[in-house]
Amino acid sequence: MKEKLCRRLLEDKKLKVLAQRLGGSQWEDVLQEVAVLICEYPDPEKLDKWFNFWCARVIMNMTSSTGQIGKLKSRRIEHCELVEFEYDHEIDKQFEEVNKILDGMDWYDRELFKTYVEEGSLRNVEKRIGIKYGSVWNTVDKVRKQVNEEWEKR
Repeated sequence: MKEKLCRRLLEDKKLKVLAQRLGGSQWEDVLQEVAVLICEYPDPEKLDKWFNFWCARVIMNMTSSTGQIGKLKSRRIEHCELVEFEYDHEIDKQFEEVNKILDGMDWYDRELFKTYVEEGSLRNVEKRIGIKYGSVWNTVDKVRKQVNEEWEKR
């Protein structure tokens, strides 16, 4: 029954025109979403009698300004220019050297610092691993100073 209703949806010219008018360039996505809803419907026999009305309502709801497709339509993609830049391979070398310095440190300091780099803030580290902010700050500050001292020696 579900397959029959999906075929009916895709072959109905009036539903296709409605989807094209309301969905614009995303009309095919609208029809696919309606087909997904048909497949998810618990009792498709109930849809058979009111099928075109039901599909039309679903299409209108999806393409309204608060519907799934309507929200996508309202987003405008601004024209942007591709900017070419030259990649500095020196950054890779510096990254490797900093990692070597970190590898020479105590495992706790190293791992906490790497977590800080991943998380981007001391508060996020505190939330993620449950170590108090002050302790995280002390360790990160100590590691920064140590990395800077080792870097200056090179």
